[in-house]
Amino acid sequence: MISAPSAIGGEASDGSATLMSSARKVPPITQVRPGPEAAYGRGQLMLAGGFLVAGGACTLAALALPPLWSIVTAGTTQEVRLIGLHRTIWQLGLWLWALSAGLTMPGMLALASALSNPAAGTRARSTGTDPALRAAAGLFAAGSVLWLANIAFGASVAVSVANTVRGGGTIPGWFQPVQQWADALWQIGAPMLGLSLVLYGLIIRTGTAALPSWAGWLSVAAGAIVICFTPLGGTPPFLIYLLATLPLGAAALFRARTLPKQADRTVR
Repeated sequence: MISAPSAIGGEASDGSATLMSSARKVPPITQVRPGPEAAYGRGQLMLAGGFLVAGGACTLAALALPPLWSIVTAGTTQEVRLIGLHRTIWQLGLWLWALSAGLTMPGMLALASALSNPAAGTRARSTGTDPALRAAAGLFAAGSVLWLANIAFGASVAVSVANTVRGGGTIPGWFQPVQQWADALWQIGAPMLGLSLVLYGLIIRTGTAALPSWAGWLSVAAGAIVICFTPLGGTPPFLIYLLATLPLGAAALFRARTLPKQADRTVR
């Protein structure tokens, strides 16, 4: 009669000891903090966002120069005359456009790197995402180079001819064919930039959580508009730098602010 309670008590004691032993095997959580991978992903997004926002700001500054838009929408003869009358504003506007393109190109390359980095919040990607990112980045770089070549023509050859006309001379016969060649550079570069934006948008929509869904849709829509405008007489550059890359930069900066709050490792 005495042995039964002793056995039950012994089993209870053994159970308590087992539970206490198991509890001692789990170390307490002392601190949770983001690891270096999260900091690296944040840095990539901040770099991309900073370049893209700065590039968009330069385009806004150029559009704030009223004579600039009148010059680029005028015919050849009137354009040359207006460049001569507003040479300083014309050159300032071209420098701002060149700076915008020069800042946006590395920004989009940095964004491609961020979108391929799991530390920036990337979900599981399909096997075709990385080639698509390389294609998007390559198209944007190539299109930007063609746009910069067009700007260089306007800042050098066009200004030289405008100075000649302002001094009482006439427009050389070779100028219009050369100008058409320079315009063709942009007509080739614009759809390349548009296709690049479509690819970026599709990747954001389907392959990554680094940027919000609306940024992907906006990039796709802006890229499609740029492509459609090309055969209709030309694409205004601000469609690219204000409607697409500037919002992408803002989204990247916002995402970079929230990324460090997501811990990727636990310190015990």
